[in-house]
Amino acid sequence: VSTIIACSFVSSTFKPPEKEPFPALFPMANPYEAHSKFVESLIAFPLQLATDPTWTVKAVFGVQAIDDQNLLDTDPNYIGGSIAYDDDFDAANNQLYLLEFCDKIDKPTEDYSCVLQEFDSWLQLQSQSSSPDDQYAINCDWETSIPIETDTFDQCFIAFSELTNSSAVTFDYEAKKVKSITIDTRVDSTLWSPTAEIDKDWRRIEDWSIAERSRAPEGANNFFVTSMGFWYLDTFNNIVASALKASYIVVSCAALVILLSSRSLTLSLFSGISIVYVLVAATASLAAMGWSLGFFESCLFAILVGLGSDFIMHFAHAYSMIPGKANKRLRMKHAILHMGPSVLGSAATTLSTAFIMQFCQIASAKRFATMMIMTMVHSLIGSFVIFSVLCSCFGPAEPTKRFDAIKT
Repeated sequence: VSTIIACSFVSSTFKPPEKEPFPALFPMANPYEAHSKFVESLIAFPLQLATDPTWTVKAVFGVQAIDDQNLLDTDPNYIGGSIAYDDDFDAANNQLYLLEFCDKIDKPTEDYSCVLQEFDSWLQLQSQSSSPDDQYAINCDWETSIPIETDTFDQCFIAFSELTNSSAVTFDYEAKKVKSITIDTRVDSTLWSPTAEIDKDWRRIEDWSIAERSRAPEGANNFFVTSMGFWYLDTFNNIVASALKASYIVVSCAALVILLSSRSLTLSLFSGISIVYVLVAATASLAAMGWSLGFFESCLFAILVGLGSDFIMHFAHAYSMIPGKANKRLRMKHAILHMGPSVLGSAATTLSTAFIMQFCQIASAKRFATMMIMTMVHSLIGSFVIFSVLCSCFGPAEPTKRFDAIKT
């Protein structure tokens, strides 16, 4: 009990990183990783992130998320969530607001102009030109600047976006209807920033968006702000939460399986205690090594928590295999002699595999090997020491007696 309490205290420090950036794929000695770090240190790197459409932060009008929350759907074609055009979005009746919105948000670069500002400048230039573009003459009814007539806006704006090959506008050409508009902005953090910084920027942007949506006119009040960094943050938080939930599920399911197979509440309790030891001891070992519950660690932790309960479940089943009444020490000796060699053989093959994986160059594979070694070591201790001692001292002589009595 004292060991579990001590390990639980140390494992409580195994938390998501607050100051660590996006995890590296290779060791720093690897030339690919060294080159990546060199590029990130260049002065031009932030400028590239600000101008590359893949990494820019975008305010999106005219799009909404659809999620039916049907998480149990087994249909392989079920996506689980998608996006669709917002039928309430009305760019024609909100031209001035959309133009002013471009000045409300931070620009990704000093010379950036949003698509509405470019459109407004184009209208002014074409209206003053002695030889305007044919698209302007045909579709824009000689309008001079925003705002223009609502009946003319959609077809004029579509003509402009086609002429400039703008990726910030989508439209229904047949219906002559602007469907969505994206406006680039920026935040201080990037995908390579620590998660705490990304989370801070996301909360700031989200609070601002909520306040701005409440002030926005009807037809332009359903916008949202998104970026690759925010997607990474959401994925990271969900993976960490899933890893923690996995440990609770493993302990519960293992206790239930042992209860059904051994038909003993006492063995289920001892197994649960031993599995908890394996989880907290392995986690405490990783925390003592200076690790944190990052992106890779969360994925791997969710896998290994199941591996940590395997040996104990075998021992519990073997303990209850002797029929009738038998001394608890005899039962535990039977479990160790009959199941011990198989458990040791399984641990040996797993440890040898993990040892070979220690020479991998990919960081996630190397970390997986380390976590596997820690899990195997503490699984052996949990089964041969913790579970064995509990059963030898307090184990039932007739583990199935109560269930057999209820059955009869």
